[in-house]
Amino acid sequence: MILKIIQTKRLILIPVTEDIINYEINKGKLPDALSGIFIPENWPHESVTTDVNLTFQALLKQNRLFSFYWISNSDRENQVLIGSRGFIVHENADFELGYSVLKQYENQGYTTGAVETLLEWYKESGFKETVIAKTEPENYPSIKVLEKNGFSRSEFKEESGLGLVEIL
Repeated sequence: MILKIIQTKRLILIPVTEDIINYEINKGKLPDALSGIFIPENWPHESVTTDVNLTFQALLKQNRLFSFYWISNSDRENQVLIGSRGFIVHENADFELGYSVLKQYENQGYTTGAVETLLEWYKESGFKETVIAKTEPENYPSIKVLEKNGFSRSEFKEESGLGLVEIL
């Protein structure tokens, strides 16, 4: 599936490509898709390590990663890379939603809006598989984002955190 740019009132979601992941891993030439976009010094988010990007690269090649970079569209003259992610498709066909946003853009509604847009994209793309999300039990802002977007706490808990399942 070829991903397309998604635009909302506040965000532009740019599909993550192999060029973008290679840029993240090697810090080489800036991909054309990111040309003219301000990339803050604290990019990428602290949770996105080289190992994570290598995993994303492998998943992208297997068509198991549907991911986007989130660009703030609030100031058209100063578009800023503020966050990223989308879905990882597990071997059991579940779609896992994941995301990260830079600290200075937290608590401004960007993540809630991006998750809403990602879920709309998922539904419009015709996917029917279960959507799951995991977060740490004490990560209340993330839990709030997920609950605002129709997720509910599930009965299962895993070592990696609290499980939430979207009710479609």
